Amino acid sequence: MPSEPDLDVVTEQVRAVATEVILPRFRAQRDEDVSEKASGDLVTVADLEAEVALSQFLSAHVPGSVVIGEEAVAADPSTLTTAIGRDQVWVIDPIDGTANFVAGDPAFGVMVAFVERGVTTSSWIHHPATGRFFAAQRGAGATVDGQPLVRRPGSENLDELRATVVTRLLDDSTATRVETRASAFGTVNPSRLPASQQYPRVADGKLDVVLYWRTLVWDHAAGALLLEESGGRAARLDGSDYEPWSDRTGLILAADPETHARAAAVLAPVGRL
Repeated sequence: MPSEPDLDVVTEQVRAVATEVILPRFRAQRDEDVSEKASGDLVTVADLEAEVALSQFLSAHVPGSVVIGEEAVAADPSTLTTAIGRDQVWVIDPIDGTANFVAGDPAFGVMVAFVERGVTTSSWIHHPATGRFFAAQRGAGATVDGQPLVRRPGSENLDELRATVVTRLLDDSTATRVETRASAFGTVNPSRLPASQQYPRVADGKLDVVLYWRTLVWDHAAGALLLEESGGRAARLDGSDYEPWSDRTGLILAADPETHARAAAVLAPVGRL
């Protein structure tokens, strides 16, 4: 068995789990298949079963590695603390955008990241409803459906940039301040899409800037590598690198490093909101 992930083998397994476990329940949920793990935070049988299937495969794929999944951490937060100290860790979000999945909206995804000694080295993002598949390896670039994915630089003009600001976790005054600052961009789109959709939208050129506040590892490790390897930039409000195990808040996704710097100067002019 490999000591490093095989990108193609993991890709096929993620597709298989989506096909066999997730898609059969899409738009076929029973009331008893859906519950709340916290107020307003949904989990389904498909989330749980997909996480188990992926965890079993991935831990065997790279012997000695450990797996943390969003649902396992929700059930026992100590599993995250334990995993942070390990050399090779898989991070899984079995269905990112569960509320969309439950509502029959195709905007959901499966995200997997492989973190070695605190650095994400491989990542996979799959959109089961459309079949699109994004993958990346550190130093080897990013792909979409097996083809190279290269992000064009963003415009030098702020009023030509397309942005999304996710403000739902901010207090009212901060949210208002951020939204006012964001008006400098050409367009500001609603923030209803989950991270598994937003990261690819920046990487493939549909968006130029996204602002996040909360940065849970299963929401961001896979996408941050995809964006960086496509030529984009995922970094903190002060320009410092994103690190998977950091509990810092605030993250800006951008078309390229220069666009990140311009966006940060607008949204967080002193390195904070």
